[in-house]
Amino acid sequence: REQLRHEGPTDKTTAPHQQNPHAPRALELGQRLGTLWISERELAWRLPDLVAMADATAIKKGALVKVNRAAYGGSLESKASDTTAPDYLFEGPAEVLLVKGDYAQLRYRRPVPDIWLRLDQLEAFN
Repeated sequence: REQLRHEGPTDKTTAPHQQNPHAPRALELGQRLGTLWISERELAWRLPDLVAMADATAIKKGALVKVNRAAYGGSLESKASDTTAPDYLFEGPAEVLLVKGDYAQLRYRRPVPDIWLRLDQLEAFN
């Protein structure tokens, strides 16, 4: 029987954290997310995806959010709406009613209809 074993980095002259400067942060983030099965090197290269995933999971049902003006500015959603967005979008707070995929349904404490926006256009309301 052949046993499978984890092979380390192929280049043994430098440590993985020296190959990619984000490796220590990636390892710490991976441990927090419970992805210890990924090698440190692979985790370092997947850091942007993991950070986005961690940010996306931070916005959950019931959270209070506001719209990030820079992210909303050139988006498809802004082009499908009026040319000038109302100020209450960016001032907040809006309550997240539902999260489906990459989108969240928002309800404002005003007599306006609920809206759907992408999660990457939202930020936590302080």
